[in-house]
Amino acid sequence: MSRTLPRDNGVLCRAVAAGDQELVASLLSSGSNVNEASSDGKYPLVIAAFQGHAEIAKQLLEANADVNVANMSTGWTPCHAAAIRGHGKVLLYLMEQQPDLSLKDTMGRTAVDFASAQDSIWPYFGVLKCQRTSKENLIRLDVIRKEEEEDLKGSESEQVNERPRSTKPLSYYSRPGSSYVLTEQSTKNELSSKSKSVTAAVAYGDILYEER
Repeated sequence: MSRTLPRDNGVLCRAVAAGDQELVASLLSSGSNVNEASSDGKYPLVIAAFQGHAEIAKQLLEANADVNVANMSTGWTPCHAAAIRGHGKVLLYLMEQQPDLSLKDTMGRTAVDFASAQDSIWPYFGVLKCQRTSKENLIRLDVIRKEEEEDLKGSESEQVNERPRSTKPLSYYSRPGSSYVLTEQSTKNELSSKSKSVTAAVAYGDILYEER
């Protein structure tokens, strides 16, 4: 069954993405609907969760944002988005609203699946007695992948002390000689197009990027 996009809520969505807490408060007080999406089906609470804007997420929840709303393109709920990005404080606020953690995205993955791959946020799910997803299933669901040689190579022009979060070995699933890392989640999973660049997806967080 096809879903009809709600009336465009782009101004609120952009304010949320920018982390402008004052503007968000102003828009909500002037009547912006916290549960309306932008024209491309992105919801304010999912944006806040993905970007890690915890206090804005709290604002939206206090304005009765639906904790189980899902973006049209990926099917990501706020819990999916926060778990993918490892935003523990956002998850803390979301869990207070008793979200439905059984909801799946367009690739059949739950927020529990994404949280299973990250020790830093798993306690938010473990305390609810969620069952941690096995390594085999996380690989099948494209949540994690085996570390490749290119993950270990640093750019000669960039000397950094820490590797990106997505290429750090996952201690829970890794063993000596066999390491696993997070699969970068991006608009490559959008249903509408497979041509969108990973660079754009990372920059805009699967939230504001529109194919031009």
